[in-house]
Formats: sequence, structure tokens, C-alpha cells
Amino acid sequence: MTAKEFSIKCQPHNLKYRDLFGDIPCRQDYACTQDEYYDALINSINNKKPISEYLRKKTIPKGENIKI
Repeated sequence: MTAKEFSIKCQPHNLKYRDLFGDIPCRQDYACTQDEYYDALINSINNKKPISEYLRKKTIPKGENIKI
């Protein structure tokens, strides 16, 4: 699925998540596939738990430079 299709699929759930937790999580912050993220987003909303309860954040190895 393209990024645009995925965004459209998640949009109504992102709004519900924002209403519950005050922000919208970014899929790129988590080590997961689009399907894993979507399932975690749905579970997060249904169980009223932050998405971090279901997904692991990406980590940056020490000493690696971040370019902005």
C-alpha cells in the first residue's frame, strides 16, 4: 500500500487517538510495518492505552550522527 493510501486508512483513527491522548503518533518512530502499526493503533484506541504499549520505538545506535 502506498504512503497516501496508508495515511487515508489511518486518518479517522488518528483523530480518535488524538482525542484520547492529545497527540498523533508517527509511524516512522516505531519499528514496525504498516499493518503492525495499524493494528496497534486500533488496539490502542479500543483499550485506551498509548500506542507505545503495543509497539517498540526505533532506537538510534550510540555514536551515529543524525542529519537534519
